[in-house]
Amino acid sequence: MIVGTRITELPWVYRMLQGPHAELKLAPVRSHNDLSTARRVLDVGCGPGINTRHFAHAEYLGIDISRRY
Repeated sequence: MIVGTRITELPWVYRMLQGPHAELKLAPVRSHNDLSTARRVLDVGCGPGINTRHFAHAEYLGIDISRRY
């Protein structure tokens, strides 16, 4: 662990903890939207980019408060 860093700020830790739940978090959005039609996506609070694969066809910009993400 890097001294002075919260463990969840490490991208690999976040992916390990949240990765299994990524699809569940997007389920409400997917039920009301066709993500394949998105042309531009602004993902605020994107974390380490778990959702980016859903928007590979679009112009994607992810921002997060954590510099590591």
